Amino acid sequence: MAKKNVSGLANSSSILFGTSFNTAKQVGRKVRSSWTADEDRILIDLHSQYGNEWKKISAKFPDRSYNAVKNRW
Repeated sequence: MAKKNVSGLANSSSILFGTSFNTAKQVGRKVRSSWTADEDRILIDLHSQYGNEWKKISAKFPDRSYNAVKNRW
């Protein structure tokens, strides 16, 4: 159930995201914690091709955030 603020209206983030603690970036993105061997190999290949251009590299991993890709390296 959505939390209500002083005016009696529900918290907009809880209405939009279903809970009061999800951020916009968390919603709609599959949460994945472990990397597969294939993903590691692809990351190494892409880094050798693009260098530290993390935006281009992270675009090849639709289920991974920019920071997740960069932090994995």
